[in-house]
Amino acid sequence: MVKDYYFILEVAADADLAVIKSAYRRLAKKYHPDLNPSHDAQDRMKALTEAYAVLSDADKRARYDRKRIARSTGHAGIYDTPPPRKSRKEAYAEIKISESEIADAIRLSKINLILTSTLLQRRFGLDYDHAAKLFKILIRRGMVDEDGRWTDKARQTAAKSAPKTGRSERKKYSTRPPPAADAKPRPRAQEYRIGESLVAKALEISRTNYMLSVAVLQKRLGLDHDKASRLYALLMKRGYIDDVGVWTDAARSRAKAGASRAARAHDRG
Repeated sequence: MVKDYYFILEVAADADLAVIKSAYRRLAKKYHPDLNPSHDAQDRMKALTEAYAVLSDADKRARYDRKRIARSTGHAGIYDTPPPRKSRKEAYAEIKISESEIADAIRLSKINLILTSTLLQRRFGLDYDHAAKLFKILIRRGMVDEDGRWTDKARQTAAKSAPKTGRSERKKYSTRPPPAADAKPRPRAQEYRIGESLVAKALEISRTNYMLSVAVLQKRLGLDHDKASRLYALLMKRGYIDDVGVWTDAARSRAKAGASRAARAHDRG
């Protein structure tokens, strides 16, 4: 069975080399065994490396595409060469990026630490080629690096263009998808209050996890997405996790002190 390397790297089948490299770097940081303690991290990393080794080499990718297409059509050998792939100039010839689109994208730096073409597609309703071109323009202008992280230049530009971000603008650029037509009304804000006991439980995770994410909080503490997001933001505000979700020394010290207090209380009891 032919593995779907495009699916493994989370890229489109017509993605160019720059997009493939960016996706590999992002996923490698996420699943590297030294950074990810999960039991399947090593297998995921091997799959990523294998996929990148094939798709980053023009000859290997061409052979892989032939096998992949033959498998999907059931006609092995029908293609002597892979189907023609549009060049970058041809794919982008009909795509025009306006300065207003670039400005709107830069404003996302106020609420998103990392930018991806998927985020641009979802937030602005763009197709893949349009979002990819906008992403590359931002890289060329020095607004994001190759891993999609916003630079200081982007934050300064966003601050100049919109010094005060009102409630309506935060709502416009929110990463939360729009509610479904039959969605239930959202719970009141007080239902998502974060108590110190919940913060302490979250800090305990630092003893077994090198990094933290909203998904980990949901799974480990049984929270819904909104409450886990609020707890994550509070931990970042207090300096317990950095911008990429890595636990700080302050969090580990607090968790260790809490464990010591619990042990003393247990001994007294």
